[in-house]
Amino acid sequence: MDQIKLESKPVLKLVSWLIKKWIKKKYGYDVSFQINDLSAKNVNGAPSIHIDTDIRMSKTDFDKLVSKAEEES
Repeated sequence: MDQIKLESKPVLKLVSWLIKKWIKKKYGYDVSFQINDLSAKNVNGAPSIHIDTDIRMSKTDFDKLVSKAEEES
């Protein structure tokens, strides 16, 4: 089993910031995005990724997101 765990707070903060910018550019939602834990493992050729995050957004943006998800399902 191969396993990688990202524990560097500055790197997690940078990745969080990049994802926040990507969400804003692609979807127009202004979110607070923080990655708390990121790990990946490969067990017998089956990759698994675990991401623990906190995401905060306005109620208006959340309602838009839910409506969009309902339309697509």
